[in-house]
Amino acid sequence: MKVTFKDVGQGDSIIIEWDVDGIPKVGIIDCKRNKKSNPVIQHISDKYKEIEFIILSHPHSDHYTGFPELLSFIETNKILVNRFGFTIKEIGTKFWNWFEITSDETKVLEDIVKGVRRLRDELGLLKKIVPIEEDWSIPLGNGIEIRCIAPSFTEIEKYQRQIKLGFAYDKQASKAANYLSTIFWLKDSSNNILLTSDAVKEVFERIHNESRFKDVNFIVCQAPHHGSYNCYSDIFWDNLIKPEDRKVVISSGLHETYCHPHLATIKEFEKNGYTIYPTNIVYGVQEYLDELSGSSLVLDMISEIDTSHICNGDKEFIIN
Repeated sequence: MKVTFKDVGQGDSIIIEWDVDGIPKVGIIDCKRNKKSNPVIQHISDKYKEIEFIILSHPHSDHYTGFPELLSFIETNKILVNRFGFTIKEIGTKFWNWFEITSDETKVLEDIVKGVRRLRDELGLLKKIVPIEEDWSIPLGNGIEIRCIAPSFTEIEKYQRQIKLGFAYDKQASKAANYLSTIFWLKDSSNNILLTSDAVKEVFERIHNESRFKDVNFIVCQAPHHGSYNCYSDIFWDNLIKPEDRKVVISSGLHETYCHPHLATIKEFEKNGYTIYPTNIVYGVQEYLDELSGSSLVLDMISEIDTSHICNGDKEFIIN
């Protein structure tokens, strides 16, 4: 199995590829444009005539701006999609106007949902539209499985309550949509990968309290919310089993409003023994490199610090 975290700047696009009896398979979680390109389409172009699943992790534009092009690509190339899933399927439409700060972004999201239904109802290229929520899972073949750990009904209810209470600013309402973010447990035999989207701190604390991952070794983890320290849960990450060669991926890019990832997040993962794999050297990653360089010069041991994994670009992991 191969998992690729595409460099899409500030945002997420993840591609999962595997074989079943020699037949190549692919699944996609999120699709974001990067400037004038669509990295997901470039990655799968001419490789597949069938997609096992496409998932929109939650309703924020840095996770879905590439979907309109992806749907058009699927239509033009007559690609069969077995499942399209999202966490907003069961959320009433009255909440939709609160997902994003601007109505333009909401319109894009509405057009994506219409396009997905068109693939299913008019073109016959999509078999199922499915709600993604806690304990949804599908076997992918050869012992590979993807299982959803969040959002749970608790998180969905919390999101709905917050919106009903009302907000002084649209930005606060949009931030609350992170309660709808997915967390996926991707299993390949004894190897495990954790995909966290923009999940909030409280969700990780809920998962810890439920002892969901008590005996699970995650060899690759995604830092939640592009490395935001507000989403880092000490109790969750400190108590995970720590395999020897553990890695954390940080999907982020230039965005002067949020400045993800935060240096404090990187230091916490480093403290827990994770090797850092960023898709871009920005903000906290650059600060981290600057600190490493300073330490190396002071200790006269610059050649002993390996920073080859800290570089711009896609991050790809092959799981045997």
